[in-house]
Amino acid sequence: MTATERIDQLKMALAGAEAVQAEIERRNREDANPFRRKQRAPLLERAIIEVRDTRKMIRDLEATLVGVELDESAVTKLDESAARLDAAIRANALVDVAMSSLEVTLNSVVDVRTTLA
Repeated sequence: MTATERIDQLKMALAGAEAVQAEIERRNREDANPFRRKQRAPLLERAIIEVRDTRKMIRDLEATLVGVELDESAVTKLDESAARLDAAIRANALVDVAMSSLEVTLNSVVDVRTTLA
């Protein structure tokens, strides 16, 4: 079953749930008996929840069908940004290696001075 077919089925289910909700609300308007209204309350609540949940499922499925198109210039800009970021990472790595080497050298000099003193 495709997403479109599922959406069609959910729309039919939504129509049914809305019909149930409307019928219960109509009966509540026409029959003012508090006892009967109280009896119908759980059914009305369930119908309202069903309508809400079904609308959400339809909206979510429709969102999966939306395609995003990127302009070629936007893709080019993203590629350029990625290349600049890669270059900056490599440069930073080289600086880290140089600083580490310099630290080792300076620590060796300090050790030699300590030993000679």
